[in-house]
Amino acid sequence: MKPDLSSVTFVEMVVGGYSTKSRVRDGAGKEWVVKVGKEAQPETAATRLMWAMGYTADINYLVPRVETKGKGAFENARFEARLPGINRFSDRQLQDAFRAANYGDEDVQLLAGEVRSRINELVNLK
Repeated sequence: MKPDLSSVTFVEMVVGGYSTKSRVRDGAGKEWVVKVGKEAQPETAATRLMWAMGYTADINYLVPRVETKGKGAFENARFEARLPGINRFSDRQLQDAFRAANYGDEDVQLLAGEVRSRINELVNLK
């Protein structure tokens, strides 16, 4: 999943944190949070390293410059995808939830697999 930079539209400012953030919609209609400032580059690099080591990581892309409708140009902007919250759970997190409810290993694998399958179905609904 990569931002479609052909047309980026400003939606709203996002309050909180150190860096300036904006919610935008890309050319494909997907929503992203764009962060500009000193944190943008190292945060993207750290996220990619965590992903390369096998951890669940946010979907981030660093864009040197992008024009937005309604807000002007963003320089050195980090685009972070905003997916439905439940899709952000890793398989391990799902398994841990069932372990915490005292399910056995076999049931944990089965139940977590079923939940992941259902999440994938819901994410792919049009």
